[in-house]
Amino acid sequence: MREVAIIGIGQTPVGEHWERSLRHLAHDAVKEALRDAGVERPDALYVGNMLSGELAGQEHLGALIADFAGLRGIEAVKIEAACGSGGAALRMAYMAVAGGLYDVVIACGVEKMTDTLASTTTAALASAADAIYEAEHGLSFVSLNALLMQRYMYEYGYRREDFAGFAITAHRNRRGKIGLASRLDAVPGIGPARRKALLQKFGSIEAIQQASLEELMSVKGINEEVALAIKTMLD
Repeated sequence: MREVAIIGIGQTPVGEHWERSLRHLAHDAVKEALRDAGVERPDALYVGNMLSGELAGQEHLGALIADFAGLRGIEAVKIEAACGSGGAALRMAYMAVAGGLYDVVIACGVEKMTDTLASTTTAALASAADAIYEAEHGLSFVSLNALLMQRYMYEYGYRREDFAGFAITAHRNRRGKIGLASRLDAVPGIGPARRKALLQKFGSIEAIQQASLEELMSVKGINEEVALAIKTMLD
């Protein structure tokens, strides 16, 4: 087995990218990783994804993304292993290089789960469970996790109160995100169009909060006065 190293990385901001498809999100990350590595053309592409067929009506992601990224002709495969799809793609990439099959490969993980109704996404996630003995009876992954937690508490003698810290932390984090979003909406001069332009540019409220004045002013419709107001409201 050969030594294997990660020589380049690329990432799109985590967020709800309403205007961008799976192929666009993956394309940007793949291109950034290639630039970071100083590589023009890899030998193969392994795409980790669970729900493209269920939620986007798009299978065969490997070939789709390779073609869109200008890498037509290389081996390109979608790897599905439920919530471990990204890790499985990375493992396949590692084995391809370690085994001497290829010298340079890309492992890419991409998913869009909030473009559909919550009920649709929940049902799609349940497809990773046992279709006959679990999903057919209405079990979702939330309920499966609850059953596992109940069993854990029974086996080891824990109480609900022992896990309260997790719920409190999650609630605090969520309230903080809502607070940032509300403050952005309250900025004078920020309407739906400018809000959309900011989110398209930066990807998330948190990224807007961390942006410099110059970066904010690079967005169409954001002048110095509005940029200063954004910094004042979000800081």
